[in-house]
Amino acid sequence: MDFEYIVQLPMETVFAEQKSAKKAQVDLPTDAQISGGGLVGVYEAKQLHFHWGSADIAGSEHTIDGERYLMELHVVHRRKAIKEENISISKGDMAVLGFFFEESENENENYTNIMNAIGRIHHKGDTTFLNVTLQELIPEPKDLALYFRYQGSLTTPPCSEIVTWTLFTKTIKLSRRQFQAIYTSQYYHGNIPMVENFRPVNKLGARQVFTSDSRALVSKLCGYI
Repeated sequence: MDFEYIVQLPMETVFAEQKSAKKAQVDLPTDAQISGGGLVGVYEAKQLHFHWGSADIAGSEHTIDGERYLMELHVVHRRKAIKEENISISKGDMAVLGFFFEESENENENYTNIMNAIGRIHHKGDTTFLNVTLQELIPEPKDLALYFRYQGSLTTPPCSEIVTWTLFTKTIKLSRRQFQAIYTSQYYHGNIPMVENFRPVNKLGARQVFTSDSRALVSKLCGYI
């Protein structure tokens, strides 16, 4: 099952903001849409944000076989034609694509623009604009075939159980310098660095986790999410 971004976006000027004291967010144009990959219908991209750790602690919000990655990107989508005020009423109204990050010896040039933007929004309420395409931030379409899927909740308040989660196994690489720039450019309050802004891993409970290659349950392998 392959994912398709319906629109190949040109270089787009988008809005970035330190949305709260816990994350930096990039708002996306509404013509970025996804379908396929087992999703029912078409979803519109709304925003993306990152969760990270610190120089000593990995910061992904999901683990695979107990392994936590250095950082996790969430691209948040809403089912097309669903009204904002009704977003909490139905499971599956939101679809979040998750991508894990690992360290590389080389810098990722595709992340230059967004890294520069993050460096301009240090505190809550700070804003900036940047030129970026969603395609340059995530792996190529050929690398999106393998993923985990489960029905769960938002990881930020109100943590509503309305999300179809898709977590891709293909990682994104950043250099140590790029990770360090993230750890030191955002602040909670005053000069307190914004680090370890991830939700603790929760028990899997009754949730079922599937893989894309076989639709086989992997709940025994992933006891925590």
